[in-house]
Amino acid sequence: MSLFEVINQILGLIQKIPLKLFDFLIFVNFLVFVFEEISSGLYSSFTFLFSSACAFFAGLIFYSGFAAVLVSIFPVGKNVADSASFLIIGILVFAVNYFLLRPIRRKSLDESFGNVDFDVKVIKLVGGVFFSSMSFFFLLLFITLILLTFPTSKSIKDQVTGSISGKFLSLRAQTIELNMKKILSTSSLDTMNFATLEPTNEELIKLDFTVDDYTVDKDSEDQMFEKINDERKREGLPILSRSSLLTDVARDKAEDMIIRKYFGHNDPSGYTPFDRMESANVVYGIAAENLAMSPDVAIAMNGLMESVGHRKNILSKSFYKVGIGVIDVEEYGKVFVQEFTD
Repeated sequence: MSLFEVINQILGLIQKIPLKLFDFLIFVNFLVFVFEEISSGLYSSFTFLFSSACAFFAGLIFYSGFAAVLVSIFPVGKNVADSASFLIIGILVFAVNYFLLRPIRRKSLDESFGNVDFDVKVIKLVGGVFFSSMSFFFLLLFITLILLTFPTSKSIKDQVTGSISGKFLSLRAQTIELNMKKILSTSSLDTMNFATLEPTNEELIKLDFTVDDYTVDKDSEDQMFEKINDERKREGLPILSRSSLLTDVARDKAEDMIIRKYFGHNDPSGYTPFDRMESANVVYGIAAENLAMSPDVAIAMNGLMESVGHRKNILSKSFYKVGIGVIDVEEYGKVFVQEFTD
């Protein structure tokens, strides 16, 4: 096989990878960022990594409290307040750390690749690549969360959630935040790009946005149905069958929450999920409902599986049918409803 044929085969394989503009932008910026950081010196790369990591984790820990203050002062919704709080805290922490670490960063001025042994050059090169790569990772986590949380256009969110790198980053950020909540003993299941209520929680949350246009997202419903059964297969459980009646109930519930601007298992009139099922002539002995708001199916399912109550419903041996409703509310993400019966 000639070199030309090998190159053509490699290019053909690359073309089959579902890359999006977001992936290409990340790749190009990664190369530029790493080169610049290596050129600035090992100590400088380390201080940038330390500052960016502190900014990311401080943002995750304190954004919800600061967001509550912003909501009480300014007429902004939760999504905007969360994004703004995360951004402000992150920038402030990064700036303070970067300023305090100036003495360490100055050592990079004395570094010279030309006047040191080969072994030292290799150590500096490898260390610089590692530190700069990790810095870029935290910066991407930060940017991805902002793009998904802030009410940006649907095309931007689709670029992020539909890209390979965007999916990886959004899920890593969500997992990190959920683990931090567990470490800090925080009972909230919400993250920056995911919101839910425990199946037994009767709390009613007011939605702070109004939309004139929304659509039923059948593709997301199909994806979520497959993911639910994938989770059951991993546990050796029988797969669920899809019920058209339950699907209608789930879609109606999602639409009702958007129209009446609430988020909860019971509606403002006290109408329960079971009341809805009975009104739709659903026959059941046992039933349950899962709710979520998220920009993407993968993020929604990851969050639900991290919750004890929702995971229990998804993996219950008592359920044999499921209906899934997903309403796409454009820049505000998607509303997910799962209805289970025996």
